[in-house]
Amino acid sequence: MEVKIKNLKKSFDKKIIWDKLFCNLRSGEIVSILGRSGERKTTFLRVINGLEDFDSGQILIDDKIYNPQNQEKRQIGMVFQSYNLFANMNVWQNLTLGPKYHKMKKILWKKKQISY
Repeated sequence: MEVKIKNLKKSFDKKIIWDKLFCNLRSGEIVSILGRSGERKTTFLRVINGLEDFDSGQILIDDKIYNPQNQEKRQIGMVFQSYNLFANMNVWQNLTLGPKYHKMKKILWKKKQISY
């Protein structure tokens, strides 16, 4: 699955949150969105998931255009800021739990095993 964000604009009332946002998320990548509290990370995820509306631009998933009204067809999940890791697993095991659960080929996600 590939997600492309093209020229996305989002505002609340008259305050522009972001303008001209571009992003490509390729299949097999593990992506983290980092930043301080209040920097619109959750809003970005909610827009991609179709839970939040946007003003203009495009969200393409596998080159199909999606709008906020058809989020149930996206097959995208998100983890909120207050997540829980499995204490009995190391960082690598927690990160790769999803790909293993969805039976992704190891070659797609097991490029380099990291242990902490």
